[in-house]
Order: sequence, then C-alpha cells, then structure tokens
Amino acid sequence: MLKLVFIFFYISLLSTLTFSFFDLPWWLDNLSNVILIWIALLFIAAPFLLLTFKRYALLLLMPTFVLTIYHLLPIFHSKAITDTRVKLKSYRFIQANLSYYNNNLGDFFTASNNIASDFIFLFEYNVQKREQLKRFANGKHMYGYEEIQGFPLGIAVVSNYPIVYSRLHKSNSKSAEILELKFFDKKINKIIHSFLLHPPSPRTQINWEIRNDLFNKLNTLIEKNSSEHTLIAGDINVSPWSFNFPKPEKFTPCYLGNQYFSSWQFEKNFPKAVITSLIDHCFYNSGFSLINYRHIPVNGSDHQALVYQLQLVQK
Repeated sequence: MLKLVFIFFYISLLSTLTFSFFDLPWWLDNLSNVILIWIALLFIAAPFLLLTFKRYALLLLMPTFVLTIYHLLPIFHSKAITDTRVKLKSYRFIQANLSYYNNNLGDFFTASNNIASDFIFLFEYNVQKREQLKRFANGKHMYGYEEIQGFPLGIAVVSNYPIVYSRLHKSNSKSAEILELKFFDKKINKIIHSFLLHPPSPRTQINWEIRNDLFNKLNTLIEKNSSEHTLIAGDINVSPWSFNFPKPEKFTPCYLGNQYFSSWQFEKNFPKAVITSLIDHCFYNSGFSLINYRHIPVNGSDHQALVYQLQLVQK
C-alpha cells in the first residue's frame, strides 16, 4: 500500500513538469510558476524511488531528467550568434518592483545612483512619495510624477533622455493597461521605444484571466506599433514555465542564458523562503543586443531588481 501511495505521489509531482505544455485551469497554471519546488522534490524522492523499485525506477527517472533539462537549460544556455551589425550605443537599465509600502526607497535610490543607469523603470511606486521621486530624478526626465499622470499601475520612469511620446493603452479593467513610451537620443537621432506593464497577480481566476488578456493585448500592440529599437519591461506575474508566458514575435527574453532562477520570493524566512519564482522580465527586439544582465536585492521589497545593458544596433 505504501508503495502505491509513493508511486502516486511521484507521478503527481512528475506531472507538474508537463504543465507548461498545456492551457490549464488557473490554479494548475499557477503551480507551474513554482516549478523549482517540484523539481527539488522529485530529486529528493529519487533515491527512495530507486531503493523501492530498483531498476524499474528508471522508467520514471528518465522523464524526470529529460523534463528538468528541458525547463532549466534555457537559463544556462542561450544561442551564440555572431553579430555583424553596426553597434551604435549601449544603455543601462534598472527595473524594479519597489512595493507600494516600501519605507526604504532611499536605499534603492542610492544603489541606483551608484549604477549610473540611463533608464529606470519602477513598478508599485506609491503616489504619496511623489516628491521623493522628483528629488531622486534631480532634473532628469520623468513619467508618472505629474498629477495628470498619477503613476498609472504604480509605474514611474526616470530617464536621461526626453520622453517624446507617451500613451496609456487602457482596457475595461484598470489593472490591465500598458504604458507606451518613446525616448529620443538626440546625439544619434534614434528613438528607444518601450512598453511597460504590471498585470495583477493571478491569485484568483478573474485576475488570471485579466493577466492573460493583457498579454494578448501586448502582442497586438507589438505587431502594430513596435519600432526598430523596442523593449518590453514589467513585473508580469508569470514565469517562463507557464503556458501563458508571453512570447512576442521577434523579441528575446533577457533571462535566457543568464543563470537566474527567480526574481520574487514569498518571504525571507524558511520555509516560506523556498517559494520563489521568476516573474520580472524584460524583452528586446532585433534592434538591440544584450550585453549583460543581473539581479540585485531591493530592501523592503519581495522582488529583486533587474539590471541590464542593451546595445543599440542596426544592419
């Protein structure tokens, strides 16, 4: 009887590694976002499987290894492409979900100044801390600060380059909006085009549906409005292991080949600290190439910040 219970448990765990292949109900899709937990449990259970079923255990261990490699290999390996295009200029980006209730913004602003970024994309910025953002920007270009803008979806932007176009693409749900911004680099006469979004966390089926609808809207916008040099950034509340992870055509996710497994952590203390996921993302089109990418901690937030550098290129 115990053997049957154990084999049922193992097969159930193994099935979670297949969730990314299917359009499943919202609660099963959410399980795919914490796939690292299921992989860890499978490998912990593997020795007991071998002791119990001996050589027959290989029938279950083989798909475990194959699916694990399939899911994790992109994190370690990205295709090496010889880029013969003309390299024009590189830009540094910081992207962070600060948390609306973060009382340690000064720490983050100090770290940002040390990085000397060209663009800062902030999510969950508290409107009550407008003046703190202005002091931090120190004369740089901003979006969100003006009362008429009001940090839509909690998005705030600080840029070394002027914002020459802005549009908030609205929908029936307030939380399903996309901020489109264009920045102008006068020195090289180029536009840097961005789409910023922060869909709701899929903790309910309604929020899950809103999030997925927003991804469909994003794909439509990109197809119609993307420019030569375009990027997408956001806390998009979905991991690469979900069936619903956005795959905009001709865009590359920044995480590929960069060996980062998570950007969000449920809590700092064990055991809840093991609940993590990679849900903060950036994507870039063929007008850019990625030079480097890393994560840094954000004091007062359950998210890490993404710090990356994109090289602007042309044929």
